[in-house]
Amino acid sequence: MGLYLCDMLAVLAEGRMGKERERMAKERFVEVYSQGLTNVEKIIVDTETGVNYVLASSALTVGCGMSVLVDQNGKPIVTPIS
Repeated sequence: MGLYLCDMLAVLAEGRMGKERERMAKERFVEVYSQGLTNVEKIIVDTETGVNYVLASSALTVGCGMSVLVDQNGKPIVTPIS
């Protein structure tokens, strides 16, 4: 019974932590565009600043790169935050 209770508490704690991580991610960054399965490109918006980022990966298992998305003049693209 003691082991079962410990297991249940661990599962509940992980569930709360997972939900907290998900909530935090949704509040700060939002994925607004995605394409590809192996070669992945995503546009992510920082909900506090409105700054757009591009995230690209040639294979999800070998890492990725992330950079500020800029316009033709080299200025960051900013989405208005309401």
